[in-house]
Amino acid sequence: MVRVFLLIRNKQRNMELDGLIQMAVQPNSYLVTTGFLHSKNVNRPVGLDDSPVPWLNYPINDFLGRRLSEQHSLFEYGSGYSTIFFSRRVKHVTSVEYDSDWFREVVNLTEGLSNVNILFRQIGPEYVNAISESGDKYDIVLVDGRKRVECAISASDFLSEQGVVVLDDSERKKYLQVEEFYISNGYKCISFSGLKPAGFAESTTTIFYREGNCLGI
Repeated sequence: MVRVFLLIRNKQRNMELDGLIQMAVQPNSYLVTTGFLHSKNVNRPVGLDDSPVPWLNYPINDFLGRRLSEQHSLFEYGSGYSTIFFSRRVKHVTSVEYDSDWFREVVNLTEGLSNVNILFRQIGPEYVNAISESGDKYDIVLVDGRKRVECAISASDFLSEQGVVVLDDSERKKYLQVEEFYISNGYKCISFSGLKPAGFAESTTTIFYREGNCLGI
């Protein structure tokens, strides 16, 4: 009986392994077409064509990629490959970064992009309040750095009439306060879940929006 059980279990494992191999080698598989395997191989968030993508899950990247406009202004807490991705799709991107080494790296990555402004601010009030420095209102605020609850709530004062807030990793219980804040202030929310470039766990990103928002939700 034990031998039969082991044979069945090994067969199941072989079938699972074969399925994974097929997902890796078939040119039309999800892992290939999204660029997931390529990102894993080069260890950075890029598409199949090596173009930069945000380190957000693939469904939200696809959604934003189709909805962003050259008329939009965007602020992001946390800079990186997303900064390049957004700069190619919106009018202007302002990013704030707290890691000095990564800040210098992103400055090099975005050299020559005239519609990008990257700020370095220490973690604390100056980081949270960086969004207020220009006096501008933003159509999209992406919260994907440190102090996300404080940053997401602060962002509400700096949204344009059609502005939205995008909170990454919103499945984490410690960010529930953000959802409660926006819902209590008349916003609706929609969430996208899936794999991130080079990641293995499912992640969720939530958009908080009002009627007539810039993304047409």
